[in-house]
Amino acid sequence: MKYILLLTIIAVISVISLVVIISLTKFNKYKEKINISNKIIDENLESKLNSIKSIDKEIKKVIDDKDYLKDYIQIENSSINNIEMDIKLNEAEIFINKLLIDNSKLNKSTKIKKILVELRMIDEKIVSAKTIYNKNAYLNNYLLKSFPNNIIAKIFNYKIINYYNNKTDEDDSF
Repeated sequence: MKYILLLTIIAVISVISLVVIISLTKFNKYKEKINISNKIIDENLESKLNSIKSIDKEIKKVIDDKDYLKDYIQIENSSINNIEMDIKLNEAEIFINKLLIDNSKLNKSTKIKKILVELRMIDEKIVSAKTIYNKNAYLNNYLLKSFPNNIIAKIFNYKIINYYNNKTDEDDSF
């Protein structure tokens, strides 16, 4: 009788340990993918800012030292998060495209066109990284809400991860 009770206790502890290990492994996998995605977003936002600086230099060469992109370039010195930086840099890109439409000299610049192609490639990388980030944030958040993972998450202090671009749980589409 004692052996059966002891074996039952050992079996229960083993199952609980296995569930905890599996749950923690999943949380860590999602966290790692989110961190990698965030790093890719950071690097590409920096590249995008540098490309916009290059376009600014080219614009100044063509249009008598006008400071059209000053406000966008100054975000480098401000303490804004990636989401805000992404929005500002997208606004700069829209502004640049409008300038090209309005100014035939700028529109003829092959260097600006080349940089714009680079910007599109950077944007594709950012969009891909955001998709991976949001997918793994969703999976993490879903795991947080499911039993028994919700208990494990509380014990090990795992939190809900916000989606990139302020996406909410109601918007889940993965």
